[in-house]
Amino acid sequence: MPMLLDILWLQGRVMIVGRDGQQRIWDLASRSLPHVPSRPSSEIAAELVDRQLRARGLERPDRIGTLFDGPVPMREGAIRRHLREGLIVPIEVDGLPGRWVAHRDLLDTTFRGRTTLLSPFDDLISDRERTERLFDLRFRLEIYVPKAKREFGYFVLPILRGDRFVGRIEPVFDRKAGVLRVKAVYAEADAKPADGPAARRAIEELASWLKATDISWPTFPPVWR
Repeated sequence: MPMLLDILWLQGRVMIVGRDGQQRIWDLASRSLPHVPSRPSSEIAAELVDRQLRARGLERPDRIGTLFDGPVPMREGAIRRHLREGLIVPIEVDGLPGRWVAHRDLLDTTFRGRTTLLSPFDDLISDRERTERLFDLRFRLEIYVPKAKREFGYFVLPILRGDRFVGRIEPVFDRKAGVLRVKAVYAEADAKPADGPAARRAIEELASWLKATDISWPTFPPVWR
C-alpha cells in the first residue's frame, strides 16, 4: 500500500491533507485542491524555471525545470527564452567547472546571512551533489542506515551560518516530557570558535518553535567549548 500511494502521489492523483500524530491522512487531489484553469505547457515550464532558479540562487542549467519524474514538457524552450530575455544569467563559480546560471533579480541583492538549522529535505541541500560541490558538505540522510553504520545519527540537521555550514546536530523531541534532547553536536572541520554560540542560539530557536520547556544538552565539540 505505501508504494501504491507513492506512485499515485507522484502522478498527482492523491495528496497528504493532514496528520494524526505520525500517521499521514491521504485524500484524492481532485477533492482537496481548488479547481484552476488548465495552462499551456510552455507557460508552466517558464514559471517553474523562474521559481526554481529564484529559490536556489544559482544552479546548473540541467537541474532547473525538473520535478520528481524528470524534466517538464517545454523545459528547454523555457530556458532558451529566459536566457534570451536576460532573466537567466550565465555565471562562473570560482573553483567549479561546468555551466552555472543565476537569476537576474538576485545578482544585485545584498546577502544577509543568519544561523539556522536546516531540514534534510530543505531545497538548499536536497540535491546532495550540488551541496557538496558548492559548500564542500557531504550530507546524507541516515534514517535507513543500520544504527551501527551511521556516521552522524538517525535524523541530523545541518547548521548553516551565513554562507557556511559549520556543523550538524542530532535532535529528538520528547513530546511527553516537553524536552528537546540534543543527542549530539558536531562541528565541521573548518568551524570557528565564534560559530559555537551561534549554533547554540539556533538550537534554542528550534526548542522555542517546538514549544519545548527544556533542552537536554550534549557535550559540545572542543572548538566550541
